[in-house]
Amino acid sequence: EVMYALASKITFICQMDFNAFPVDIQVCKFRVGSFNYPMSKIVFSNQLIPEDTIIKSILDYKITFNPLRDEDTHYMALGMNYSTAGFELVLSRKMSFYIITYYLPSGLFVGISWVSFLINPEVIPGRMTMLVTLFLVLINIHNTIQTNSPKAEGFTAIKSWVIGCIAFVFGAMLEYSVILLLLKLEKMNVGYYKPYKQVPPGHSARKAATGGRQRYTNTDMAFFCIFPLLFLIFNIIYWWSVAAWRYNTWNICSQEGRGMQ
Repeated sequence: EVMYALASKITFICQMDFNAFPVDIQVCKFRVGSFNYPMSKIVFSNQLIPEDTIIKSILDYKITFNPLRDEDTHYMALGMNYSTAGFELVLSRKMSFYIITYYLPSGLFVGISWVSFLINPEVIPGRMTMLVTLFLVLINIHNTIQTNSPKAEGFTAIKSWVIGCIAFVFGAMLEYSVILLLLKLEKMNVGYYKPYKQVPPGHSARKAATGGRQRYTNTDMAFFCIFPLLFLIFNIIYWWSVAAWRYNTWNICSQEGRGMQ
């Protein structure tokens, strides 16, 4: 018997898909074989596959090693079968940093925007300043994610979340803009909005104006109830989709690993 040992440092490239960032799971295959000797002359096999516990990674990923599947232990070239050995590297991204840094703050900003529905529509500086500030903060978060995220073909999971949060804050701004427009039309006595000209008998113009403000207050309270419900539905759909995709991907990788052991 001849034993030949060679210590080497190998760097290999893995093709990754970041469309699910930061809930992505990457699968990389490392294969070693011979181009000169077919399986009839030489067969490669694994003597040792690293344990997951010995890897202390400072990267964003949790690293798992799995044996190669049966179809990956050989390949066909020039009409001959060649043997290969190696392992499958599963990289599961750690989400705690992204939840604390991006998901939680952006979700809280959406919740804070609902406070604007409790502010009197005529208090324009306070209400508008709050909404515009929250909108710009979310835009800044989106730009930060755009800069720091890996390149992907379309929207990543975290971009979809932030864009959804921006849409909710923009919806609050749009609702308030419509109320301001209606208040402006009432003051201008334009078209349908003529509370000061068409006053029913026994009612003063002040009472009519108060009724108009009450109508807008009721509108604010309606949106104060609708927006949290819509955001809850958005969260359920988003996190259920993320959890289902991550669970299915991880199960496929785990089953392949257990099947080869």
